[in-house]
Amino acid sequence: MKNKIEIAKILTENGGNAWEKNGYARVYFNGTEIAHHSHLEVTRYNTGNISSATLDGEIISNSTAWDILSNLSDTKFWYDLNDNKFYTKAQFGFGLHKIPNEMWSKFVSDMREAING
Repeated sequence: MKNKIEIAKILTENGGNAWEKNGYARVYFNGTEIAHHSHLEVTRYNTGNISSATLDGEIISNSTAWDILSNLSDTKFWYDLNDNKFYTKAQFGFGLHKIPNEMWSKFVSDMREAING
């Protein structure tokens, strides 16, 4: 098993941000990284509104894409370097129900593969 420093380096190279304080050692990821690893592709009008969206190559509705993106931005994602586990927590009491399980699973799988690779 790799040590904390090696794992933190791998995860930060994959878009994470290392954080350590008061005995906690974590690598945080923003929703953009989760979306990227899940192949969520969104095109927008000049106004910023979504004009089209696909998830893992399949067309999804603009409202579904908006729900996913807004829930991703309202959720914390991190890897705990002390217990070697991934965690997620909704920040504003909203559930993760609008983020497809496959997105989180794909991201975790990709990161575990990078760690163990």
